[in-house]
Amino acid sequence: MKRVVTILCGFVLGCFFMGLQSCATLSYRDFGRFSPDRAATEAFERTQLNPDMNYYMSGSDVHPNALIGLDKRYVLESTLWKRVEMTPARLKELVTGMKARASMVGQSLHGFVLHDPQGKPIGIWYSILSATTAFQMKEDNRVIIYTPDLNTYDKFEDEHWGPGF
Repeated sequence: MKRVVTILCGFVLGCFFMGLQSCATLSYRDFGRFSPDRAATEAFERTQLNPDMNYYMSGSDVHPNALIGLDKRYVLESTLWKRVEMTPARLKELVTGMKARASMVGQSLHGFVLHDPQGKPIGIWYSILSATTAFQMKEDNRVIIYTPDLNTYDKFEDEHWGPGF
């Protein structure tokens, strides 16, 4: 009898955890991923614009928290990102401001490729490492890209400068 109860409990727990796993899979199936990418970093830092992308920024106009280039086949669903009519001069100005701000708090900037849930690249991202967030693919090539925290740089000031500064 004890063995039957043990097997039954194991079966019930197994079903419970399989159910949790399938629920987690369902709730995250529309989310894309960020992949660190040297070419994306260089594209931003060398002011290489891709004519097949629309560009957006989040945060300050002087030192944004993040920049994204999104393939023009996709529609960004967000009022928090600012569309930028990007030119090489404007991109250089934004990257220079971001580098100055990141340097002040002991951080460095990195480029990422945005991949949809199937692994297809849909855009590029540029920020400090901790500023990457999440993005969700919707129907009809719509995408929601969540902005980084407003205090992207500020949260490092106390760590970098220490007490008293």
